[in-house]
Amino acid sequence: MKKIVLPILFLLMILLTACPYQSIVPLGSSDNAEKYDKLLVGEWSCKNDDGTFIELTFSVESKKTLHTYLANIDKSKTKSQPEYFKTWATNISNNLIFNAQSKDSLFTFFKAELAGNDKFYLTYVNEKFVKENFPQHENPSTESIHQFIEKNLSNESLFSNRLMFVRIGSSLHKLQQSKKGF
Repeated sequence: MKKIVLPILFLLMILLTACPYQSIVPLGSSDNAEKYDKLLVGEWSCKNDDGTFIELTFSVESKKTLHTYLANIDKSKTKSQPEYFKTWATNISNNLIFNAQSKDSLFTFFKAELAGNDKFYLTYVNEKFVKENFPQHENPSTESIHQFIEKNLSNESLFSNRLMFVRIGSSLHKLQQSKKGF
């Protein structure tokens, strides 16, 4: 069976209530990307309710694009083969929405809200909401998906629950890794 890796894999495993929407087009071109906050660069970890982890690494590709690597870590601490994404931000009504492009050229959209140097919250565009409210969801244009997200930015259902990532090596990470957890 051919293994299919989609950009939603790194988010799918950490959410129980919703799946990320994947698109065949980005919200905007990487050539016209917005600058990202340099505090995002580094290695991050998210602890799932089931005791598994997601490790997410952002490294610099250019001033406006990031290399993003994701690995899942199971309860026995076995790390999956890292998956690669090219990531860049698009400004939608003064909100930076990131485009995560997989090797399969599919796109997942997410927001990253920094909360200091060692923590950020990630939310992604919710597949169920898009499918129920965006008739062109299977074959969107960049303009149509951009407009749809802009129109629905204030709707809480557009985005998933917040996922907390902590910087690997920080005191928050040590607490996250402890048996007491968060």
